[in-house]
Amino acid sequence: MARKTFASSARGRQAAKNEKPIPDSRIDFSEIPESTDVELKRARRVGRPRSGNAKQLIAIRVAPLLLAQLRRLAAEQSKPYQTLIHELLEDATHKMTPAPDKKPWAELIGKLKHLREETARINRLIDEDSEKIDPEMWRKARKRR
Repeated sequence: MARKTFASSARGRQAAKNEKPIPDSRIDFSEIPESTDVELKRARRVGRPRSGNAKQLIAIRVAPLLLAQLRRLAAEQSKPYQTLIHELLEDATHKMTPAPDKKPWAELIGKLKHLREETARINRLIDEDSEKIDPEMWRKARKRR
């Protein structure tokens, strides 16, 4: 008796590789009925939907512990682990690459926060001291100029 092979097994894949495909000219289509208009309207495309931003399939080697962590994190966020990996790579890439419209000096603005605070402190001191000045004395000083 011939051994049953499955396409999902290594033996089945090897057997499928060794078989030669049958040319269309040798297939008998006479017993297959024509599809009706109703059947064609109900028919749906099989497989992934086409989109303008299809992602490219790649193969990478990842340490088993890291992959387990990524899968666990993805499960906690209720998303597929491949989507999580894509988002992490995208975020890391954005952090490493400066935006083209971003000015090089813009990064330094946040580092100057202490100067804004110091300026505000100085302005408060000036306001407090200016309240101590007699307005009449101020007018006389301005007239002298």
